[in-house]
Formats: sequence, C-alpha cells, structure tokens
Amino acid sequence: MGDDELSAAPLARLAAVASILLRHAGAYGVLIRSDLDAARAIWQRRVIAGAVCGLSLLLALELACGALVAAAWNTPARGWVVGGLLALLTLSAGAAGWYLRSRPGTRAGASQTAREWAKDRALLGELIARLRAQAP
Repeated sequence: MGDDELSAAPLARLAAVASILLRHAGAYGVLIRSDLDAARAIWQRRVIAGAVCGLSLLLALELACGALVAAAWNTPARGWVVGGLLALLTLSAGAAGWYLRSRPGTRAGASQTAREWAKDRALLGELIARLRAQAP
C-alpha cells in the first residue's frame, strides 16, 4: 500500500465517526429542546397560577384594609389606622421592589442552548466537508 492509501483510511474513518457524532449531537439537541418546551409549559401554568394567587391576595388585602378603616372611622385612631396601613403597604412595595432589583436577570436557556448546538453542528459539518474534500 502507498502512503496515500494509508493516510486516506484513517481520514475516511474519522469522517464516518464525525458524521455519526454530528447526528448524535443533533438528536441530543432535539431532546433538549423537547425537555425545555415541556418545562416552559409548566412554567406558564405556574405563572398563571401565581398571577391569580397574587390578584386574590391583593383583593383580600384591600378588603382587610377597608374593614380596618371602617372599624376605626368613628374613633380617634382613624388617622393612625390609615397612616399605619399606608406605611405598611409602602414599606412592603419598597421591599418587593428592592428584592426584584437585587436579583440578576437571567436569559432563557432554551435559546442559548439552541444557538450553541447550531454552532457546534455547523462547525462539525464544516470539518466533515473539509475532510471529505481532502480525501482522494
């Protein structure tokens, strides 16, 4: 066998292995995307449930505040009750705003993962194409 034949055999095997790895990576990409889509659906349901819970809590808080103000309306403590409720709700809103600002923003993993998989598949595809072009 000549030198060309000896060097062509490993390159052909390498191209075959790279092709298999490329298909395998693509299959894993599809699986990851499927898992992320399922997780997204779960999170959507949780967000809706959280919104309903939050709105219900807000209405209950408004009714409780109204009941407290109504109970204290004809008493000398009326101003203190209204002022105390205002201070409590203002502090709560400030604490919630601080909490939200202190948390770092996160990007969706699905789009990042999909971009990386696409880059890897393109890179492997180019590598295979070069190896096939170089093979006699």
